[in-house]
Amino acid sequence: MTLIGPRPEVPEYVAKYQPWMKKALEFKPGLTDPASLEFRDEGRLLETVDDPERYYINEIVPSKIRISLDYQRRRNLLSDLTVVIRTLAVVFGR
Repeated sequence: MTLIGPRPEVPEYVAKYQPWMKKALEFKPGLTDPASLEFRDEGRLLETVDDPERYYINEIVPSKIRISLDYQRRRNLLSDLTVVIRTLAVVFGR
């Protein structure tokens, strides 16, 4: 595991990945990444839908993977530092 990388997903959801989504499995999982920051309130979001698991699988997971793959393509030291700073701001309420 690394500091910045896609958050690991539970195996039952990984088994449902579409072929393009499997590219995310090539990267070391991390403690934080832009997708984690974007969906930091996913629990509240899931409370608003009729079928949270289906919504998670069909909407949130693909969005998280798109964000993570995009980040990995353009990743550099400055972008990593930015993610760390944004994460600390979220954790410490700023």
